Amino acid sequence: MRTTLEAAVIRGAAALTRIRDGHFYRETYRSYDEYLESIPMSRRKADQIVTAYKIRQRLYAFTRKATA
Repeated sequence: MRTTLEAAVIRGAAALTRIRDGHFYRETYRSYDEYLESIPMSRRKADQIVTAYKIRQRLYAFTRKATA
């Protein structure tokens, strides 16, 4: 069972991933880096969060298949 904090972190990582992959920042910002500056968040940290989220999604899918 997830804690409220864990759920919030996962939602935030999912949102950041959708913003980056869907280029949703382009509505207001010229670049992803400009968007990150407005948060503020470093590109390195954003990339780490997105990578961790994508790994989590793959592991979650893998474990669901293994238990099915």
